[in-house]
Amino acid sequence: MWTSLSSKDNMIHEMFKVALQLEEPWKFMHVEFDDQEEAWHLFIDFERGATFACPVCGAESKAYDAEMKKWRHLDFWNWKTYMHARVPRTNCRACKKSDAGTGQMVTTAVSLYFAVRSLGHAADGGNAGECSGTGAAGA
Repeated sequence: MWTSLSSKDNMIHEMFKVALQLEEPWKFMHVEFDDQEEAWHLFIDFERGATFACPVCGAESKAYDAEMKKWRHLDFWNWKTYMHARVPRTNCRACKKSDAGTGQMVTTAVSLYFAVRSLGHAADGGNAGECSGTGAAGA
């Protein structure tokens, strides 16, 4: 059973909003909990007309299209967590490169921390067991 927690005055919604620390143009829309899967589903979006930095040269470009994507995020409270977002596609007018969304993935403070810790763990030989600070078990 899915439970939608989309109310703006919902404490859980606000906790996720603070934890994710999204930067413009990204907005946290709502959260759902699937009690059968025991997983959080976090929905992120951006407003029409938003601009994104080109992953090649950094120039601002407007999204002309978006593709819905889903990916695993670092777990919250030992429950699986998935991010859902429309990932924009852009054409940079400065360097003429086209981005099919790969350079525009949503990053959060938690996901950046997880990535840095995971890379550090891999560089240390990826010993089995818990990766300190991430809550991720195994290698």
